[in-house]
Amino acid sequence: MHARSIALAAPMLLWSGCLTAQRSVGPGAAADAAIAHPYRPGIDVLDYNLSLELPARGNEIAGDAVLSLRRTARVDTLVLDLVGLVVDSVRVDGVRASFSRPAGEIHVALPQGVTGTFRVDVAYRGAVEDGLIIRTDGAGRWTGFGDNWPNRARYWIPSVDHPSDKATVSWNITAPADRTVVANGVLVDRTTLSDGRVRTRWREEHPIAVYLMVVAAAPLSEYSLGQTACGLASDGRCVPQYVYTAPEQRTMLPGAFAQAAEIVRYFSSLVGAFPYEKLAHLQSSTRFGGMENATAIFYSDAAFRTGTMNEGLIAHETAHQWFGDAVTEREWPHLWLSEGFATYFAALWTQHAHGDSAFRQNMAEIRSAILSDARSVPSHPVIDTTERDLLALLNRNSYEKGGFVLHMLRRLVGDSAFFGALRGYYATHRDGTALTE
Repeated sequence: MHARSIALAAPMLLWSGCLTAQRSVGPGAAADAAIAHPYRPGIDVLDYNLSLELPARGNEIAGDAVLSLRRTARVDTLVLDLVGLVVDSVRVDGVRASFSRPAGEIHVALPQGVTGTFRVDVAYRGAVEDGLIIRTDGAGRWTGFGDNWPNRARYWIPSVDHPSDKATVSWNITAPADRTVVANGVLVDRTTLSDGRVRTRWREEHPIAVYLMVVAAAPLSEYSLGQTACGLASDGRCVPQYVYTAPEQRTMLPGAFAQAAEIVRYFSSLVGAFPYEKLAHLQSSTRFGGMENATAIFYSDAAFRTGTMNEGLIAHETAHQWFGDAVTEREWPHLWLSEGFATYFAALWTQHAHGDSAFRQNMAEIRSAILSDARSVPSHPVIDTTERDLLALLNRNSYEKGGFVLHMLRRLVGDSAFFGALRGYYATHRDGTALTE
């Protein structure tokens, strides 16, 4: 995400701890359930199958969320996050289940036991106030964009809304025919229904955090950047890339996105194969300068309309596909594992594309931002366990200082050890989570 706006022994211990000593909780990893899923202990959501009906106008939606989950400890009540919407029914393995609605939650009775897998089906509806940003653009067109960070998916998706619980996701979106629908993963199909609406289905096969699960529905124009980074995709093939803009913005393309192919190729060569099936770049209604949703990066509308889109922003958000998306911070205080890494990788892109002098200037600007900060840097650690306002974590510590820690470590251990450790960290924790230990 791009916000709007020592002795040798210590760094070496930090390097060892944060990049090689994490416990992976990706697929197949044996981890203590309470450690792996601290937000909802004993519950591991494996998959979301999300169906939404979007309106021709207004913000009233109807949804059906089917969660496949595994119980890993004695839990008799499933707690899901959902704010402000009406729940019509809940079924567990096809049978109607009793549920209650404490503020911002759904409590669902589960069969007694210690283990087991379940399918929980939640039918819901109502006017969405956040998370799915619905508005009318300057041309009077209806648009809807998911904008979940940090924990705003709960305003439109019944979910375990925390980065520690990653899952695969399917999207089934029914919308008026004049809207292009883009979501995580691979396009499965588009079907015109008898009433003229179109149902679009997308599928993401890699587990991702709920805050990265998004859909865009708007009159978007698709521009193909082609098959990129061939041989460096997760399946050994190429990474198809696209840009989606409002129709009137299409003439600016490819613009800064001309570098998108080389950015993915370069980062793949440094870290490892691109983790997902495709990469789309979208003009959107995100409140941030850019939001790194897995396989579908949302950029601010203003960056397109004012011509300020730039390759530094594209590099930052693309780096998140590896760090933040594929390897996710398990707890919010460890946000630097996402934002610090993306900040430094954007600087590495500057070095690769524009040379050492530009890189040194970039790092000098990062250092200056750290030293001039009077709010976060002097009074808070990079790993801030006391901050309760999650948006306040989008600060110089998480971005610039986290990035500069990586730069110092690179200077201390040398390029071979540094990038070798990064590749090992990524390979170990891909599709899982990590902490700074």
